[in-house]
Amino acid sequence: MFRTKCTELRAEKSSLGGLPKLTDFYRLDYRTGAVFNEVTEGRVQLVPAGTWKVLRARLFLDFEERGPLAMFEIGFTLGSSFADEMMTHISDPVVLVRRLTDMAAAAGWGILSVVGDLQYGSQLTITAANCVFCESQDMSTSPQCDFLVGSIKGILDRIYGAPHKVWEESCAAMGDSACQTIAEEGAEELMSSDSPASRSLADARPRVAQAKSESHLR
Repeated sequence: MFRTKCTELRAEKSSLGGLPKLTDFYRLDYRTGAVFNEVTEGRVQLVPAGTWKVLRARLFLDFEERGPLAMFEIGFTLGSSFADEMMTHISDPVVLVRRLTDMAAAAGWGILSVVGDLQYGSQLTITAANCVFCESQDMSTSPQCDFLVGSIKGILDRIYGAPHKVWEESCAAMGDSACQTIAEEGAEELMSSDSPASRSLADARPRVAQAKSESHLR
């Protein structure tokens, strides 16, 4: 089923101007062993999916029920920083969001697509097919892409200059064809440990799990 979703998203991106190549976004300097972002000229590094899985498991072991929030906050910080860096080179939010989704795909996150209010960011739906953050994960009753959701929130908050409520509506780890995240502009406070922004992750997980369970019972 996820292969069908990948095919659909690839076709969508192709219709918007052709499929991007890895070298459109990153450049390897063989002399120094450094990889550079073609837009910002900043150095980047790649994390193997297996290493990421080990890191995630360790965080969950050490932080227990706060493990998902730890991943969310790491993603939020990374997304915010990445958006700040890109915004010094690209000002149009529509171009910026599309560029960022293509760069995420080039970095191996999966095939990403964003639909909705790209100009003002009032409501957006972000779909990730073949999501790396779900790869090889055990089947779950709740969404598992905490880092991805945090990254999306960090990016959107910076690009549109307003806080967003962000939650994962469907997840490949729950048996869905792709991971789908919903973002709505709201009045949340940014990332204090007890803020609505932080609590939204904990609140959304059981809500989505319950909805999924009820849909199977119908």
